[in-house]
Amino acid sequence: MQLGYPVTVFEAAPFPGGMLRYGIPAYRLPDAVVAAQVARLEALGVVFRCNTRVGRDGDISLKELKRRGFEAVMLAPGTSAGRRITLEGCEAEDVHWGLEFLRACRGDVPPRISGDVVVIGGGDVAVDAAITARRLGAKSVHMACLESRDTMPAYPHNQADAEQEGIVFHCGYGPSRLLTQDGRVTGIELQACTALHDAEGRFAPSFDASQTLRLNAAHVIFAIGQVAELDGFAEDVTVEHGRIVVEKVTCAPRNGASLPRATRPPARLPLSPPLRAAGNAPFPSIGCSRARIYTANATARGPWCLRSPCPARIFRRSRVTSAAASRKTLMLPLRSACRRSTGKPALPRRCAA
Repeated sequence: MQLGYPVTVFEAAPFPGGMLRYGIPAYRLPDAVVAAQVARLEALGVVFRCNTRVGRDGDISLKELKRRGFEAVMLAPGTSAGRRITLEGCEAEDVHWGLEFLRACRGDVPPRISGDVVVIGGGDVAVDAAITARRLGAKSVHMACLESRDTMPAYPHNQADAEQEGIVFHCGYGPSRLLTQDGRVTGIELQACTALHDAEGRFAPSFDASQTLRLNAAHVIFAIGQVAELDGFAEDVTVEHGRIVVEKVTCAPRNGASLPRATRPPARLPLSPPLRAAGNAPFPSIGCSRARIYTANATARGPWCLRSPCPARIFRRSRVTSAAASRKTLMLPLRSACRRSTGKPALPRRCAA
């Protein structure tokens, strides 16, 4: 917007904010804080069109966007779906998946949680799911992860938050099967993880079936990773291993240049190439500073990156030249608003760290 380009953000969800609104629990980031940041973007002139899914079988296709006069498109769908595994008993009731569980908790009718809960995973999403389940009424919450306590992916301060909530850790264990009765979960069987990687360094966990652990559970939440939902873009970009393949220098998807340009003559400097991707969905991952946390950054800098023939260099330069301005305009209001909007300042304060 500051460079003179009108910006329209298409959002499939009912409200803007993406993972800020639907993936981070309210005790860490209240809705009022997200709404304030969205309002700042709207005041700049950014237009949000919610309940609009882009791509094949969606509300509008990428080619239709070009026909309507959009000179360039930045794909930033993120990794908004939970990774799933096939395991005996996974089809039973009361089996939840990390991001979907957190998204449901931010909705009008959160899931009803009671009894014992087991969370599979050792990352920050798993910690958020465990704390959320505890606050929704779980009798007890246990976390099990493949990694040792020293190598858990979750930040140490998030692990400390979980311990303060009374969550029990079982590190070095992976799920073997879910125990069910009459179609409902009654527990889970874990087995010891002896190694996370194979001889070539690839992720390939190995287990010792003789060392098992059984936990009672009325609910099991799997938070074992995130994936991008890219089926709607398969006709326009190259997708490999669940990621959009982009050029390292231009951030342009492999076959994105095939999209037609806008039919009306551009009023400003042409944006070339017309299609680019950023954030967590592309491979290699390319994004602005803190793009995974502050969509405001990605939205504000997106047109700049689209105009540049070498956005990767601009990203690196922007981390240095605009870091102070970014903190003043985006980060500090978010942090102070978190302190004002919650009775537990320690947790929201860390969401902006």
